Amino acid sequence: MKILALTTLFFLTGCAASFVSQYNVEKSVDEFNDNNVTVTMSGGAIDVDFIGIVTEPAELNPRIVKNKNNELLYASLVFNLEQNHLNWLNISKDSQMTLLLNDGKNKIILKANYGDTNYSISGATTSKYWDMGSFSISYSDLKEIGLAKNIKIRVSGISSSIDFPRTNKKIIENLIPNFRTFYDAEVAPYIN
Repeated sequence: MKILALTTLFFLTGCAASFVSQYNVEKSVDEFNDNNVTVTMSGGAIDVDFIGIVTEPAELNPRIVKNKNNELLYASLVFNLEQNHLNWLNISKDSQMTLLLNDGKNKIILKANYGDTNYSISGATTSKYWDMGSFSISYSDLKEIGLAKNIKIRVSGISSSIDFPRTNKKIIENLIPNFRTFYDAEVAPYIN
């Protein structure tokens, strides 16, 4: 019975990690802004513990905006972090994200153009805290992430910073390939 329970646990946790890191895109048209098209990757879960469980999820997803003529207007990385403890990053305009690629040989520093923090309380002991930020990125830096062999990330807000992978966690294997797929499908065809 214990073996069946453990097998089920490993199967379910493996599925959870692969679900949150499964590549997909969401597209929307802004009818109020000259029909600009926003394309955002989903599936950008950053790290997972060593048996495949995603706790206190953090996501990093590229986003591009094109005009109605399919011309690229800008790109950004959208960062979301959910935590069960009060340790706000307090991401705001001009907060910083640092990405170390290829064992630190390549370094990309990004500035936030937007940040937000939120929380919910359910019951006397359960609280969730969210930090979100949008960081401007060049198309060439987006491509560089997709071609990297490995990645480490630091997100710095007003109150604190956090490094990925976090302690006792590893970067999800799909993260870099998902960036490569996004760049190849949503950016490269539209660069003049």
